[in-house]
Parts: sequence; C-alpha cells; structure tokens
Amino acid sequence: MSDNPAFGVSLADLFAKRVFRIPDYQRGYAWGERQLMELWQDIEDIESVGKNEYRSHYTGTIYVEQISLPEDASWLMDHHCYSVVDGQQRLTTISLLMFELWKAISEDFEYRDDMRRDFIVCENKSKIKRVYKFSYIGDQERFLQKEIFEDASIRGEVGLQNVYTRNLVSAKKFFAEKISYLSEEEKNELYFKLIKALRFDFRPINDLDVQAVFETMNNRGKPLTVLEKLKNRLMYLTDKLSNEDDDKTELRKQINDTWGNVYRKLGQNAENILDEDDFISAHLSLYRTPNEPTFSTQLAEKKLFEMFSNRAENYSLAGDDKIREPKVDFEKIQKYIRDLDRFAEYWYDINNSSIEMEQKILVLNRSKELKIFLCALHSSGLDFAEALNLVEKILFRNRVPGAYFKDEGSFATAARRLYSGEENLASIVATMHSEMEEKPISPANVALAFAGLFDYQRGGKGFHRWATLRYFLFEYEYHRKVEVKEYRDYVTIRDYDETSVEHIIPQDYTNWRGAVSSFVSKVPDGMGKGEGYSEKVLINTLGNLMLIWSQKNSSLKNDPWPVKKTRYTTGTYNEREVSDYPEWTHKEIAERGQKLLMFLSDKLGIAHEAWTQSLMDQALYNNELIASAMRI
Repeated sequence: MSDNPAFGVSLADLFAKRVFRIPDYQRGYAWGERQLMELWQDIEDIESVGKNEYRSHYTGTIYVEQISLPEDASWLMDHHCYSVVDGQQRLTTISLLMFELWKAISEDFEYRDDMRRDFIVCENKSKIKRVYKFSYIGDQERFLQKEIFEDASIRGEVGLQNVYTRNLVSAKKFFAEKISYLSEEEKNELYFKLIKALRFDFRPINDLDVQAVFETMNNRGKPLTVLEKLKNRLMYLTDKLSNEDDDKTELRKQINDTWGNVYRKLGQNAENILDEDDFISAHLSLYRTPNEPTFSTQLAEKKLFEMFSNRAENYSLAGDDKIREPKVDFEKIQKYIRDLDRFAEYWYDINNSSIEMEQKILVLNRSKELKIFLCALHSSGLDFAEALNLVEKILFRNRVPGAYFKDEGSFATAARRLYSGEENLASIVATMHSEMEEKPISPANVALAFAGLFDYQRGGKGFHRWATLRYFLFEYEYHRKVEVKEYRDYVTIRDYDETSVEHIIPQDYTNWRGAVSSFVSKVPDGMGKGEGYSEKVLINTLGNLMLIWSQKNSSLKNDPWPVKKTRYTTGTYNEREVSDYPEWTHKEIAERGQKLLMFLSDKLGIAHEAWTQSLMDQALYNNELIASAMRI
C-alpha cells in the first residue's frame, strides 16, 4: 500500500512500525453510541472488489508529533513513537474494535497472531516486556490496558474513574455485542476491511499548516471545542517563537500539563461533566474585559484567536482601541496558561461546591457573572463567608417582587477587579453593604407587587407564580429546624431539584369542598374580580403553600386533610409544622401566611412594625374583602 497522502494510508500502513500515544492534555474519549454506530455502519457498507480486497473508505486525518519510544523498549528500535495531536477519537475507537475482534475471532484464523502483534501489543522474545501499539500517556494508561485491553499483568488500582473511562467501557461493550452476531466468515471480512479499506490522511506535525490545526476536522464525531483549538494554536505558536529550543520544549510541556489538569478537572465528577466552552469563556471573562458583562462562547473564541494571532497587536486589549494586545511571546503564552491552570481549580470547586451558601447562590443565579464572581472570591485566598452571605441577600432581594435594586451583571465587573487585584475583598464587601443600605425596601412596593401576582389569567396564580417561592420555603425550612431546636435535616439545598411546592388545599379541591365553600360564603359581594376569584386567592396565598419532596407531592394529589395530615408528620419541617394543626381551613392558612410573611420581612431586613395590617392583607390576599373573610 502506498504512503502517498493523495491516496491516504491504510490502517495496516498506519500502524506499521509505529506506536501511538494520546497525551494527557487531550480531552478523554468522548464518542457515544451515535458516533460508534455511524462508524460501524460505514464499515458494514464498504464494498468488496475482490477476495479480501475492498473499496477504500476515507476515515479522517491523523495529526501526530514524533516523541521518544516508551522506556525499556530498546527491542523496538525499528519503530517510531508518535503523540496524537488530533484524531485520537478515531484511533481509540478503531483500536478498541480491533481488540474485540481479535478476542472473538477463531484461533484458527491465519492472521490472528498478526492482529495482536501489529495492532494491539508488541512483546519481546521472552514475552516479558510489552509495548502497546496504542495507549495513553498519564492517568488513563493503566485503565486502558487493564480494563479495556484486559492485561492481567497490571495489578492494583487503575486510577480515577470518570465520564471518559465510562465511554471507553461503553464502546468496548458496543463492539463486543456487534461482533458476537457475526459468523467466522464475517469476522474475517471485518478484519480485512479494517486493515485495507480504512484510509487515513497521516500528518506529522513538521508538515502541519496552521489552518489545518484549526480548521481541519474529521467527518464524524464531536466538533473540536474552543479549548481544543486553542491548545493547538498555542502549540503552533510556541514552535514559531524565536526562543531557544530548550525554552520552547519547556513551554510545550507547560501547555501539555495545563491542558491535562484542565481536562481532569472538567471530567473529574462523572455526574457533572463541565462544559469546555463554558469554562474557557468564563476564564476569559476574568482575564480580559468584554463589552458585555461576560464573553459568550462565540465572542470568547474570537477574542482568544485575536490574543494569540501572529498580529495580536492589531487588536484592542479590552474594547479600548487606545490599548492594544501585546505581541505573542513566551511570557504572554506562559502567563495565560498559568492563569488558566489555576482557574480550573476554582471552576471545578464552585461547580461542585460543598459550601452550603454557594449552593444557595447557584440555585438563585447560575449565570456566568455569578460563577466568575465566586471564582474570584476563591482566588482571594481570604475568608469570604461574609461576601457569600451578602451575595445571597442581594440575589434573594432581587427576586422578591417590588424589592429589586441591583443589576447582577455588575458582579462580573467586581469579579474582574478582585481577580486582577485592582480592588481587595474588604472593599468589595463594603460596596455591597452600602448598596443595600442606600436602597431600603419599601413594604408598600412589596405588598403591591405580590398582590399583582393574583391577577394573571394564565399560568401560576398568586404566590405560586413567584419564581423564588420554593427557595424561600427552603429558607423557612432551615428557620423551622432552628425554631424547633432540631439538628437533623429532612431536606437540604442539595435536594432542590427533587422538591416542589405543595398546595395543601389542592388546586383540584374535590375532596375539600366543605372547607372551600365555608370560606367563600364569608366573602361579601362586590369584589368585582369575577367568579372563582376567592377560591383562587385561598388556594394560592402564601399560607397554603409548602415545601415537599416532588415524589410525595405527586402521590398526595387532591387527598383529603386526614390523609395529608398523617403523611405530613414524617416529612419536611414545613410539613411537620402544618401537621400540628388539627384542621386545615382558611383560619390556619391566614395564621401560617402571616408567619411566613414576617419571616420574609426578617430575611429582607424590614422591621415588623413597618407592615400595617392593610399592607399585609394586600400582599397576602390582594383584596380587603377576602382579607376580612380570612379572619372570620
């Protein structure tokens, strides 16, 4: 087979006298079932043109950089070792497929030993030493060899498991299942299709063109992320620097180490894989000043490739044409990757936070502005508990109808000033304090805004329309825990997505007609709000709403009070408080509603005496006639 790039090289030629390694700065194995199925179907569709000969199928470009052979591989001196710069997903997949085929194919197959030696593992004459034809450099090497290539000689732990190792296992199972349905003849055909029909554009890095680095993509799989493209560009630019070769080698190592750490952090929690483009744009939003509060993914990519272009000085530094980007040199690249490396730690920590107040903040606002502010707090190296408390208060207040006072995009500006050292933490905290003090809350505005929630014709009504109601009831849950002097949590902010808001008297009040009718009969005529308005207020006012586990809420539905009361006794502190009432009528709803409103007042810092009875009635019921009936 020819190595002429115009025709591509076959898999047999690609692996001939070559060893491939995936460096640890690369993203882990990312292919899922869709990509695996596409490859399998493509291979199935390859046409035969003669005995053991098949029509060529272009499979993609493989960019490589030559590196040293693995240690203790002197017996493989006729081989060359390559680090895979791009194309690792295809090579990994095909190596997995070849291994599963080798396992399944008959021992009588003439080329079975060749399969193992040429595509899986080379052994010395004594069969004591072995070198895998394809493997990883770094954390995943032992996992791949022990768990995927089933090397029993590897003892002990295989390292941290993450989404990428799970993808490897899934791909292994996928091909094992597909091959299990093949006859021996079909397995033999598959082998020849793999080694002869699959064609690759093999590109050593010395032949690499900058446009190929950033624009050439494989024809299947997941597109390169901004993070991956940026790594390639920095590697390319490093090679073009005028520094000594030793310095450039060291900088390349630092780039590799940085990307290795970044990918480990982004994939460390298999249940919460962090998006690469979100990460890179969040970091840039601290590292440079965008025109908007933060960089979008698209604008981040544009800005990064201005920063690291051959003519970076032609572009503005931060939206100010008077100040230009510095030229790309050793120090600029090194400074950037060091900052990116440390930011990866902060980004992982806040997206997997064990700090309760941070968890609350991210329930209220998961925007990039807030996340980079939290990262900046982490970077300060100081105790930032007070800052977190203030942020939570600001975010909560902004989400109380009638109390909004601050553009939350300003957190991004504060984050940049703190991260860069332009402003210290004490000053940031003082500013937040003064902002809240300078704009006190008007109970009249809050009452008017809450009252307006009852007049919507579609969607949620009354307090059930308040988007932050569930969070508020979580806060009340903590308050009740302290109030009853308990230590056990029945639900925490970590469970937020598993909870919902329960209507104690349900919206379908078929089993509660007595309680509802009794209340409606007490409301005088003349409201001018239309039929059914009294019922709507009763069911959707604050006192009738409660925090509960979603599954339990679904199971209760419109059950009558005796059933609900019994079920509430083993629930949240919200539920247990309600279960203490012998009955549940408009009187109990009014009592609990006023208590919750005063708790809200405390959380907002409004004095109780600022709430007249008229304002409380307006906030809770939006109608003085209904308010009067609630007290009868």
